[in-house]
Amino acid sequence: LLAPLRGLLADILPNGLQMDLHLLESETGCDLLIRAPFAPGLREREALASFAREQDLAQLSWEEDDGPEPVALRRQPIVTFGKVAVQPWPGAFLQATAEGESLLRQAVLEFLPDGAGKVADLFSGCGAFTFSLAEKVSVLAVEGEEAAVATLDAAARRSGLSGGVSAACRDLARDPLRPEELGQFDAIVLDPPRNGAPEQCAEIAQSKVQSVTMLSCNPSTFARDIKILVEGGFTLVNLRPIDQFLWTGHLEIAASLHR
Repeated sequence: LLAPLRGLLADILPNGLQMDLHLLESETGCDLLIRAPFAPGLREREALASFAREQDLAQLSWEEDDGPEPVALRRQPIVTFGKVAVQPWPGAFLQATAEGESLLRQAVLEFLPDGAGKVADLFSGCGAFTFSLAEKVSVLAVEGEEAAVATLDAAARRSGLSGGVSAACRDLARDPLRPEELGQFDAIVLDPPRNGAPEQCAEIAQSKVQSVTMLSCNPSTFARDIKILVEGGFTLVNLRPIDQFLWTGHLEIAASLHR
């Protein structure tokens, strides 16, 4: 899509302005979100709709200030996590590659302690690991973005998993789960953003939780957060690098800690 996109944007982008493009390769076709500091007029909308048809996009959306607006919805974008079909919203966060996501999911399941019955999936997004975990245990998925929680919850209900999967919207940096809340879980899985989760790790360190799986796309904040857990009595027992950020120096990490 790069060459056609250059042609499209050269036609509709005013001089001196900048756009951000967010592209998701879903199972029903590509989902393109354009973030721009202006609203498209009739000419731009016609060009965008034609582009979506010519390039066989599943969906094309535009976002200025008030959230994404569909310009052309030809097919509902779908991604499958475990056995569950999820309909991500425009601009939804997913892992960088399907292969990397598969390896991370494999690590999450492999690191799950024997006999675990209840797991908290923190910074869950729209369920990349939640639904695979739900095949083995009951899961509380916690995420700070309302659209992600709504997407995850809707997918759980459609799949009949609403009894084994519950979802909560909560800013884990400002309002992390406390030790008394964490105590009900046999294991914690967390996949924080690049700035990490020091607030949540501090609460986990003070809790009675025995098993933690941490995923990270930033080795620096990962090391800082792991130190908090180790000082709280955890031992780092598995560390798995996954090189899913193609053509960059970034690195994904999956780690398992026990005490």
